[in-house]
Amino acid sequence: MKAKKDAYYFPHDCNAKDDPKCVLLIEQLGLEGYGIFWVLVETLREQPDFKYPLKLVPALARKHNTTTAKMKVVVKGYDLFIIEDNTFFFSASLNRRMQPYLEKKKALSEAGKKGNQVRWNKNIALQSGGDQEAIANKTNKNKTKEILLFKEAKEEEDLLKCNPPEDGVERNWNGLKNFLSQMNGSIKENNFIIKKSNFGEKGSPIWSFILEVRNSNGKIYTPIAFIISRLKES
Repeated sequence: MKAKKDAYYFPHDCNAKDDPKCVLLIEQLGLEGYGIFWVLVETLREQPDFKYPLKLVPALARKHNTTTAKMKVVVKGYDLFIIEDNTFFFSASLNRRMQPYLEKKKALSEAGKKGNQVRWNKNIALQSGGDQEAIANKTNKNKTKEILLFKEAKEEEDLLKCNPPEDGVERNWNGLKNFLSQMNGSIKENNFIIKKSNFGEKGSPIWSFILEVRNSNGKIYTPIAFIISRLKES
């Protein structure tokens, strides 16, 4: 379940459709071609190495109710993917966007290993009558470092470029994105608002706060700070 949930999130520009390659794709294959493109990108994201075998394209096409010919054209015909040894294909853009995530994941893994080592040292010291207080201090410092690394990884992920979770909740995600894009807040500020409103969930207090900003006719000079303070109070 964890891997499936993790797959919901990867950086995705909201104006990807305006890339010249995608413009040509949509012009020639319509929105079906654009949909095929995102099926391929999401499939690559689910792979451990972000690559997918060309020989499995027919099976993927059947799974998503399209033709092998159309899917192969999207893979090979618009320079959206790179073919490796005529065996695999991958997206250089996806690989580039996933790099910060992989680096943070590696850092968290290494921090976890160090934490295990500290706990092992603590057990040995306890058995041999070592300095329990000194070991506890080391363990706490290591835990603090792990928490900071995790927070940094989450704060650096621009949720404004992500898709909301597919959990059946009714949202006005596009409306929230448009508002935040106009306000020019920082990634950290946008992420706070997005998380507190559950990606623009209908019924969230965020909508009444946005309405206050719009009805103020410019009297609220710091809309982002105003909304964050109101969300903290709610």
